[in-house]
Amino acid sequence: MTLAGSGKKVVSVRQQQQRLKALKREQSRQMLLESLEGRQLMAAGPQLIGVQPNEGTLLQNGTVLHVSPRELVFRFDDATAIDAATLSGIQLTRAGADGIFERAYISTDLGTGGLVVLDFAAATPGLSGNGIELRFTKVSRTDSSLPVLTVEGQRINIEVNTNPAFKTNAQDLLTAFSSNSAASALVLATRLRGSQFTPIADTVPVGTVLTLDGANAARASTNLNA
Repeated sequence: MTLAGSGKKVVSVRQQQQRLKALKREQSRQMLLESLEGRQLMAAGPQLIGVQPNEGTLLQNGTVLHVSPRELVFRFDDATAIDAATLSGIQLTRAGADGIFERAYISTDLGTGGLVVLDFAAATPGLSGNGIELRFTKVSRTDSSLPVLTVEGQRINIEVNTNPAFKTNAQDLLTAFSSNSAASALVLATRLRGSQFTPIADTVPVGTVLTLDGANAARASTNLNA
């Protein structure tokens, strides 16, 4: 309201309280946003600003270099504290001459005489997949035909079931890989040919160790005009 003849506006107590509440709400909202931004920065981890080769400009997504750089400098934002112990998280993967990142792999019929052929490929392209091992053992269980998979570093232990009522077949092995996050993060298992219902528990030699290899290695495939 305005006092007659004074030209001065008088604010009521209720209006003052409403303004005070609105100010407090705005301050609380700002504090919440700042807290969320801080959490997002912590969750996101180090913020990479750019990658600088020893020659040329900063690398952009999709940049193709025709001369191999001798040095790459990774630049992070000023607020990021880099722990030297975590630098192993930065990985560089080289493509082959055709520009394709190849995966280490191995194909096997698991002793079935070609009735089924499975392919095991490294989940991550590049040289890091070379040397991954698959170790097969046998046991007689009464719970399920699915093999038990455990991961130890670069080795996946595969325990197949030989119980006649729960005998492991090729599809059981594929299902075990797809449902095991640790194993599938290391190796991708697929069927190349043959019946997925082919039993493998009896044909897999005890203690068999298969090693993935061939990433970024020269090779050729042919059917020899067959």
